[in-house]
Amino acid sequence: MNDRERGRYEADRAFRQYDATEPENRLVARTLERRWNEKLQQLAELEEAYSVAHQVQRLGFHQGRCY
Repeated sequence: MNDRERGRYEADRAFRQYDATEPENRLVARTLERRWNEKLQQLAELEEAYSVAHQVQRLGFHQGRCY
């Protein structure tokens, strides 16, 4: 499992935990919502890093072919 897959899994798992919380248990729900949001942020950062690395790799490949 790569970092992006792990990030997606962790964000999905955090959502399922939040979603399963009873509404009357607000303290637990807030904690789980915060954890879910942190995982979503981490996933967004991983996706951005992957996108940048992919673009750099493509540019390097294209530049290498031009010379």
